[in-house]
Amino acid sequence: MVPESLGSSQDAAPIIAVLVHAKECNDSGPDFGSIHTFCREMFIHARQSGLLLYIFTLKGITDQGVHGYFLEEDMWVKKFFPFPHVVYNRLHSRRAETGKRFSEFMKLAEKANIQVFNNRFLNKWEVHQFLSSEQKLSTHLPETCLFSRTNLEKMLPCKNSVFIKPIHGSQGRKIIKLVYEDGIYRADFSAFPGESKMVFTSLEEVFERISLCLGKQHYIIQQGIPLLTLNGRTTDFRVLCHRGKNLSWGVTSTVARLSEKGHFVANLARGGESIRPMKALFPLFGIEKAKEIAAHLNALATHAAECVSAKAPGLTGELGVDIGADIAGDLWIIEVNSKPSKDFEVHATKVRPSAKAIIECSQGLFHNQPR
Repeated sequence: MVPESLGSSQDAAPIIAVLVHAKECNDSGPDFGSIHTFCREMFIHARQSGLLLYIFTLKGITDQGVHGYFLEEDMWVKKFFPFPHVVYNRLHSRRAETGKRFSEFMKLAEKANIQVFNNRFLNKWEVHQFLSSEQKLSTHLPETCLFSRTNLEKMLPCKNSVFIKPIHGSQGRKIIKLVYEDGIYRADFSAFPGESKMVFTSLEEVFERISLCLGKQHYIIQQGIPLLTLNGRTTDFRVLCHRGKNLSWGVTSTVARLSEKGHFVANLARGGESIRPMKALFPLFGIEKAKEIAAHLNALATHAAECVSAKAPGLTGELGVDIGADIAGDLWIIEVNSKPSKDFEVHATKVRPSAKAIIECSQGLFHNQPR
């Protein structure tokens, strides 16, 4: 049985649902993992806006509706809900998104006219191809190619340093930094569990050791950029972008990320720290130049989000754009993520702007969808 569309007048209010992984706990209710608090914030803002929002898993879907979670007296309780109009996909597993249950859900969503946004992870290679197709963005991209011995041999002597990254990686895991200087290859494997820094004297040794670490996964080689450092800590910027009620892209929040000392990635999952952008830029550039760079950061991230959402399959309503700045203040797009972490945001309010942005994006998708 296929559910009917739930109706769609311009004056109607959408039913919004968030697709997650959940772990059932006997006493405290479900655990939504790293986005547990974020789910609560989205629910609160939806309720304040007069909207119904619930949380669900792939296991909760039936032919008649959805078994999902609703917040009552600060506790998540399970209830039975009608099918939603809009779904925000926050599955954290790539395997789940290629599985049978998710495929069946997407078929149901298409037949029932349910809008599903951020329906899959993006990989680093396809994002690079999207961005490099636009001239204004291509000038802000580090040189990038797929990992192979030939490509490594071509790029490394010219660039002096490169990063080798899994195309399906996230949170700064399994990245290798490789530096070539005076005939010596220095490899930093510290983003791998149990690995550290190593020195090699030949490219053949480097390739064999790296290949052993990479296994069967696909990787890219990305030109190393001399990123800003603050107090000896590598610094980059995470710009969170959303579509609004009119579906245009805009910046919701921007933070500077500082790596843990001795590490080359600034991800919070790797021990990094987030601070406000001006706090990172002002000591290095002064107030006027810092303001100029901050504005350029937001404009570049918005342009990148527009490009990726236009070219990536499916609907996209949220993107995290990672941008690096070099010592001259020039900006480089490092990555674009369709499932950005919710742990990096600097916030002091009860409901973060990004939680509000998800509700506004859902409203925009509902009211602007083809009828």
